[in-house]
Amino acid sequence: MSEQKVKKCTERINSGEIVKVYFILNDEQTANGIAFSAVLKEIITSKAKIPAPCEPDEYPYEFLGEEATTWLKLEQLQPETNEHADDYIVISKGNILKDSISSG
Repeated sequence: MSEQKVKKCTERINSGEIVKVYFILNDEQTANGIAFSAVLKEIITSKAKIPAPCEPDEYPYEFLGEEATTWLKLEQLQPETNEHADDYIVISKGNILKDSISSG
């Protein structure tokens, strides 16, 4: 995630705006559709990989010991039924999001 995008998202979060993130899964059930959404509370970045900046019981055990340069703190992770990948356009390509993901 670029510094500019991190800064823009952080400014929006700090202003009190609700910033939602969407997760797309490529499986038979969702077929590159939006499967989950969450509210983004914080973005933590580092030039070097760091462990998750939270307590071990605050993230899934599957990530125990993982290190990354970007961590997202989320709330209200839930299945998404109202938003659809067909409704979004990838600005840089001009393609429908679902088509863009399918084509790689």
